[in-house]
Amino acid sequence: NIGAWDDLSRSTLNANAVIGDRDLTLLSGAGLAAGRWAYMASSGSETAAFLTRLATIVGVTATLEEAMPIALATADTATFTSYDALIEGFSIRDLALTCVGGSATANKLTLLEMNRCNAPDVANVDFNGAVAPLVTPKICKNGTLRNCTFRNAFTSAGSATEIQTSTGFSVQNCSATNVRFGFVAARSPRTRIVDCSAAAIPDVSGGRGVKLSASSHF
Repeated sequence: NIGAWDDLSRSTLNANAVIGDRDLTLLSGAGLAAGRWAYMASSGSETAAFLTRLATIVGVTATLEEAMPIALATADTATFTSYDALIEGFSIRDLALTCVGGSATANKLTLLEMNRCNAPDVANVDFNGAVAPLVTPKICKNGTLRNCTFRNAFTSAGSATEIQTSTGFSVQNCSATNVRFGFVAARSPRTRIVDCSAAAIPDVSGGRGVKLSASSHF
């Protein structure tokens, strides 16, 4: 599990945000500062999340560096969380990560989990055996999975990767075999899945090679 867990500041949206907005109205601007990371999400069942930087904060008006690719509603308790830092630009390469007990070992829910990371790069890694997604990025920005192989994620929650609440994550030239789902994005806008292949478990219905859910989009 790789991730940053530093101090944060949190507020709630005081007005709805629509796609294309850069200025957000908050309930409070206390503790916020330009240049910090800004993470927006809500409790809505089909809403995405968005991670970018805070350009300016004036009173209760927060201006983002990038326009919102998602919509958030105050009725869904839309929140605005600011992080001082993320883990920056780490790389994992040329490894084989294997669960000795295979996909039947319940305590191996994922082989690699990345939390609050900026531009992580994972390349030429073989992931083998888990009961849930083999790789799970959460609240990551502009990460990359390249030239990786994913094998043996047999359960109903099994997949090569499930990109959760991340922005701009890219999966390139990867292959998945014997997985219930191939490449999954949940609440993750600007996801890119390029030149990948996925083979589901034989004789199991309900699997998908690519699954985009809860306002994830290419």
